[in-house]
Amino acid sequence: MSETISSAAQWLRACSLVVADMQGNGIELAGPDQPQILRVRFTVNYWTAQTPASLHARIYNLSATTVQRIVGLAGQNRATIAGVPGKTSAQVVLKAGYQANFGQLFQGYIYQLRTGKESNVDSFIDIFAADGDAAHNFAFLSKSLAKGYTSQDVFSHCADSFEPMQVTSNGPPDGLQSQPAPRGKVLFGMTRDTLSDLGESNNFTWNIYQGQLQAYPKFAVRPGQAVVINSSTGQIGVPEQTETGVQVMCLLNPAIAWGTRIRLNNSEIAQLKLSAINATINQRAASPNAALGNQGAWVPPLNSDGDYVVVYATHVGDTRGPEWFTRITALSIDPTATIPQAVTDLGALPKPLVSSAILGPTPGVTPP
Repeated sequence: MSETISSAAQWLRACSLVVADMQGNGIELAGPDQPQILRVRFTVNYWTAQTPASLHARIYNLSATTVQRIVGLAGQNRATIAGVPGKTSAQVVLKAGYQANFGQLFQGYIYQLRTGKESNVDSFIDIFAADGDAAHNFAFLSKSLAKGYTSQDVFSHCADSFEPMQVTSNGPPDGLQSQPAPRGKVLFGMTRDTLSDLGESNNFTWNIYQGQLQAYPKFAVRPGQAVVINSSTGQIGVPEQTETGVQVMCLLNPAIAWGTRIRLNNSEIAQLKLSAINATINQRAASPNAALGNQGAWVPPLNSDGDYVVVYATHVGDTRGPEWFTRITALSIDPTATIPQAVTDLGALPKPLVSSAILGPTPGVTPP
């Protein structure tokens, strides 16, 4: 099953930005039904690796009254979670896309508002928000588990510690170890660290998505149909294989987030150029389903069926500018997919001196 978006659905942009307090009382700064659309620029980032989704939105030339109303909404009915130094409790919901393909890009809480001017005639207010960052940064565990506990018990305690910070759970991932532990255990520390350790031992990844804790087995996808990306559905340029995954750009699509299944045409993917000195028979024998890149790095393989899972996505838009696209980094859903044919042609080369370490993306550096 796949979800194919026709080119006819990729026109007539639509955007809605709502700011509200904890009680749901708010203001819509932009909307598809409003007669005049304000200029709104936004960037939404999604990661798989336990990093909260983020939003930076800039709204231009609001009246002083509207700016004060936004600031007032952010200061009303603040959360009263002990130990959480919340600057604001206002929530923001961003929807964008096209009139025939319109959906929610982001839902989270504002952590900073900033006003200023770009020129003598253009003023702005910046909204910085994150999805579940309070739970990610402040949720804490202090539990003693008797012998006989299971991995599902640990996950449940983690989910319970998120609930006071407005984060629910969609339940534990498939494949959790079910055997009872032979001895007791103390859970003490940040909840995110406990979840990450549990994910390493049970082979799953987790994150907070639109106020909900979600966890899926590695290389698995969230429920739903695959999003087909090709030249007929809004693909921009050509996909490219890199050492961080397959990167592709398309017209802004609200259906894409971390964990989304996408389907590409493998024949269109520009394969990674490898340094000849770093590809040898011995190295491929040690890891037959992966290639070694220019620095001895593991190169994520292509999928034989063209199915990939999104591990990083960024949505960029400007209601009065040319930017209206989604940039994606994805990995093969099948981690045992065969290596590209271009790699196998380098087997007769001499063995180089390379590190045995597996290199990944540099921490803190956003994929291009």
